[in-house]
Amino acid sequence: NEFVFSLANAPSAPLQIEVLDALGTVIKKLQVTARQGLNRTTWNMQYDGPTLVALKTTPPENPHIWDEIRFKNTETRTITHWGITGGTGVPLAAPGRYQVRLTVDGKAYTQPFEIVKDPAIVATAADLVASTKMQLQIRDDITATSTMVNRMEVWRKQIEDLVKTNAGKAD
Repeated sequence: NEFVFSLANAPSAPLQIEVLDALGTVIKKLQVTARQGLNRTTWNMQYDGPTLVALKTTPPENPHIWDEIRFKNTETRTITHWGITGGTGVPLAAPGRYQVRLTVDGKAYTQPFEIVKDPAIVATAADLVASTKMQLQIRDDITATSTMVNRMEVWRKQIEDLVKTNAGKAD
């Protein structure tokens, strides 16, 4: 979906664009740099994705992992196996009514829009709505699991740091 809008003046800060479902729930947040005059931005019809696991500890089988280029100067690393990617568990919006809310310098403007079903897709609109509902449940389950693992990973990192700090010290 493409959103086109015109601004009389250049905004003082990036714009906040929110996509809302039919119930008014924010399903996607975008931040856009805009200028005076005609502007446009796109939304790929994806909801916000799940929270993913962010590992903080050093794996015993690779004590030098934090020296690797991909993790240098970072505090976390993602799981890069089991088919898990940044796109895992990201729901796709079903056909239906939505709204876009554009906030410019603290003032919000809302406009309704509709996503129509691609005629090449053989599934019914009801099936697509049910699919999105299931995708949302999967996303939320991934987030719940990741949140628990991330909490444990903080504890593990604290223990790892204490062990390093106290290494070689006599009791």
